Amino acid sequence: MKKILLVDGNALIFRAYFATAYSNNSIQLKTKDGIPTNAVFSFAKMLKNLIHSSEYYNVIVAFDKGKKTFRHEKLESYKAGRSKTPDDLIQQFKIVREFLDAANIVYYEKDNYEADDIIAVLTQKLKAEYHIDILSSDKDLFQLIDKNVHVLTSKSGTSNLIVYDIETLKENMEITPEQVVDYKGLSGDPSDNLPGVRGIGPKTAKTLLAKYGHLDNIYENIEEISKSQKEKLLTYKDDAYLSKEMAVLNYDFDISDYQEQTELVVNYEGLNDFYEKYEMASLMSGTVKKTAEVKYQIIDKWTLDMNHDSAIYLQTLDENYHKSEIIGFGISNSSGNYYYDFSVAKNDILFKEFLASTKFQKSVFDLKKIICALNRYEIKVENIAYDMMLASYIFNEKTNNDIQSYISSFLKVNILEDEEVFGKGVKKTSDVEKEKIAKLLTNKSYYMFNLKDKIINLLIQSNQHDLYENLEMPVAFALTSMEINGIFVDRKELTKQQKETVIKVEQIAEEIQKIAKNKINPNSPKQIQELLYDELNLKTSDEKVNKKRSTSVDVLEFMKKYQEHPVIDLILEYRKFNKILTSFLNVFESSVHEDNKIHTIYRQADTTTGRISSKDPNMQVVGSKGPEQRKMRKIFTTSTKDSVLLSFDYSQIELRVLAHFSQDENLIEAFANNQDVHIQTASKIFDVDIKDVDENMRRNAKTINFAIIYGMDDWTLSNVLNITVKSAKAFKESYFERFSGVKTFIEKMQLFAEENGYVKTLFERKRYIPEMKSNNHHLRSFGKRAAVNSPIQGTAADIIKFAIKNVDFNLKEFMPSAKIIAQIHDELIFEVPKDLEEKAIEIIKDGMEKAVVLDVPLSVSYKSGLNWLEIK
Repeated sequence: MKKILLVDGNALIFRAYFATAYSNNSIQLKTKDGIPTNAVFSFAKMLKNLIHSSEYYNVIVAFDKGKKTFRHEKLESYKAGRSKTPDDLIQQFKIVREFLDAANIVYYEKDNYEADDIIAVLTQKLKAEYHIDILSSDKDLFQLIDKNVHVLTSKSGTSNLIVYDIETLKENMEITPEQVVDYKGLSGDPSDNLPGVRGIGPKTAKTLLAKYGHLDNIYENIEEISKSQKEKLLTYKDDAYLSKEMAVLNYDFDISDYQEQTELVVNYEGLNDFYEKYEMASLMSGTVKKTAEVKYQIIDKWTLDMNHDSAIYLQTLDENYHKSEIIGFGISNSSGNYYYDFSVAKNDILFKEFLASTKFQKSVFDLKKIICALNRYEIKVENIAYDMMLASYIFNEKTNNDIQSYISSFLKVNILEDEEVFGKGVKKTSDVEKEKIAKLLTNKSYYMFNLKDKIINLLIQSNQHDLYENLEMPVAFALTSMEINGIFVDRKELTKQQKETVIKVEQIAEEIQKIAKNKINPNSPKQIQELLYDELNLKTSDEKVNKKRSTSVDVLEFMKKYQEHPVIDLILEYRKFNKILTSFLNVFESSVHEDNKIHTIYRQADTTTGRISSKDPNMQVVGSKGPEQRKMRKIFTTSTKDSVLLSFDYSQIELRVLAHFSQDENLIEAFANNQDVHIQTASKIFDVDIKDVDENMRRNAKTINFAIIYGMDDWTLSNVLNITVKSAKAFKESYFERFSGVKTFIEKMQLFAEENGYVKTLFERKRYIPEMKSNNHHLRSFGKRAAVNSPIQGTAADIIKFAIKNVDFNLKEFMPSAKIIAQIHDELIFEVPKDLEEKAIEIIKDGMEKAVVLDVPLSVSYKSGLNWLEIK
């Protein structure tokens, strides 16, 4: 039997909106012009996935039309308790309909009726001929379930669908489809403002229906029912029948524009235009119109006539290219497209000579990946002249960082996804038909080869080519060297810290057990909830928090202030040391290679500000919080007894960037005279002489300085400084009076972002901020903060990259035995021979302080030692 999907459009778009509206990713789900698309994106993605995975013969969507229906005539307060629809969701209802039109998917709406009623009419028309799946979160539709009708709903968001058939409904809700309206009559429905029988909850309703079958029979046998339940049932009998009547779906109308069902033919070209218009490049893959097949050859040897400037895509099975199995190469050039299996290619002398040749240019995707992966086999790749990943990232930092997404964002084409070939998760394997792998890899190399000129021209037009060619590319080569150099690990110290931390964690767990007086798992939020809120009856001063029974760190800290109890400190201590053990020490142990080094991956195209991040493992977080974490730095040492570690850290780089951008006289004067800028700020805002600034004043001034950069609001600043909101506001006002150039800069940046839709760094790195035009207060506030801190953070990140570029070049030129081994935010770490320490300090300090020229001097401090703890 053919399958048709009926979609409750309103229910799905509301669920799609609230699943993403306040998530971290929501800031990405807008166009560059500020049009909100988070709900549309999730709506479209879910339909796309269902259409592809379930092979529906057709898909039909039903919408509510207008706020008033025939049900309001029966109950004026119907759905009255629902909150107002957010403005940025209202804008998306029209776009959802535009999506459906583009896809060639039929939708219906009718005055005075709800989407549920339209779905009921369609189900009646179609279920004799088709199997019907109904996609909705509305339980009223469960009354339609029968052997040919199922309801698909989800626990959260728009994923993990549960299929409700007759058996599932009985198992989960203990009722039959025929009893759904009777159940609503008894228990009511707060979401629709249906009263039901007050005092009869879901559990009692199910018990009564299990015994009596339906509402009429309950009242016919009312004398058998317990006294308290009988009184409630009789008192609210009218409400019970009204609630039931309101829940019954209406079949008593026709859909005037109903179309007899023919097979759905998705309009891929129309969808492609829609996705391009609303900047949903990631949905284009797998949905857009297929292009002509790329012709390719599977080769078993390299020949000289294949030697040309080439695009080369290296495929690894897993993301960690320092460890992963290498699958093979997709290679495209003027002579053709080739797939070369790595098992053969690694032994091909002519091919390795081609890779190492400086005569032929190579275009790649992630140059660090291909160089580092092949370095394990002592295979060199020279003359890499283009990196599609870096070029594409600079042009559009919001595209997913994979080649398929980038290709889709520049061309209207679809290529295979890696998961379609190799699988995912535990099912991922390289044991795949060679033809399938060849098709995947040559598609990648083909589009790399053919898109190069277009992407380069786009960078030139956007004035970003210099950023790509003269900063990001040289930095990528420097980071490659850093990754290959690696970070040496003292295994004895690592083992010692692991053992000590295990003992500490166990001791704290025992202390918690004593207080709990029974066996408790400190890692279980549920058991900690029961201990704190039930057994010990601990509370915060916030009733909302108490109702949620949260056990998060910030709530526990809040609880400590309101109500002292030793168990709170113990739980916080347990989590701290358990995190050190599981998230750091154990991860470091599993990350150490045979050479006793950690070879982390520096992600150069991962952040909207241009900052470098780190993964496998994340070295950016080593020793960043408190003395217990700082102790971990002792694990990382010199690789030989004849070398020393040097750490160079930029001093107040973001404040120096702020001084340059704002041209504020007081800030520029402080840095020009090498004054402590926090003392200078304290002197100004507290109106005291510099010599009278105490440590507390300086600390508060430092907080305010960074609060200005990060756009901290008065309430947050008051919490950080532990002062009133009024005092926090006064501090900021005092700051802006003394540092008027900063205030002017902030206003200019926010106005520029509002007018242009983006801000940029000193070196033309752009960050698009559609949130500035959002009707959502929270998103608009985020946009205002991003408009100020993105140019500052982004410029600081660019300066770090210029420093890496300069110092790496100078060391390779004048001191090749000295190496950069790590980058941690504003800090660079080096391993140098002991006898060259002084010369290395001179080279590195000079390279970092002269990385760029600002209107205030750059300054670095440095330390030396034998492990990371000594240099921090």
